Amino acid sequence: FKYVYIVGLEEDLFPSQLMLSSRSELEEERRLFYVAITRAKKRLFLSYALSRYRFGRLKNCEPSRFLDDIDPRYIKLSTKFAGAVE
Repeated sequence: FKYVYIVGLEEDLFPSQLMLSSRSELEEERRLFYVAITRAKKRLFLSYALSRYRFGRLKNCEPSRFLDDIDPRYIKLSTKFAGAVE
């Protein structure tokens, strides 16, 4: 795909809280993330929310641990939106 957008890169969402029960499940989520990011031919957009409503409650979010695995030289933080990574 020319452009790939991955949204919701927050802990407990991606990786899913349900997948944190074992190392093999976490690694499967990491493999899914790898497949998603390697599909971008021209540009990849990654984003996360600083807060979101989940189950009717406002929750503060932290970025997914998978974002830390990306070499910083390939990341350009967007100044347009807080929590957006290109």
